[in-house]
Amino acid sequence: MLHGDMKFTYKEINAGANSVANSLLRLGIKKGDKVCVIMTNSVEYFHTWFALAKIGAVIGTDQHRLERKLAQTYHSKLGHLRSDR
Repeated sequence: MLHGDMKFTYKEINAGANSVANSLLRLGIKKGDKVCVIMTNSVEYFHTWFALAKIGAVIGTDQHRLERKLAQTYHSKLGHLRSDR
């Protein structure tokens, strides 16, 4: 994967995803939980996306709509939020 001037192998992305997955599990996120992800396209976004997939969480990433309606969506339907903002 390329991000700007940086290059990452699948092994590096997987290691980052495992680290994030372990952190999310410690926070209580589990299989089937709905998690809203609002992040810019970055290596951390891929770590988070793969981490949630490994856990089996439901990933919400509708960036443009969620940014406008974050409070509504978060409070009514989502149990967790991960953001880089």
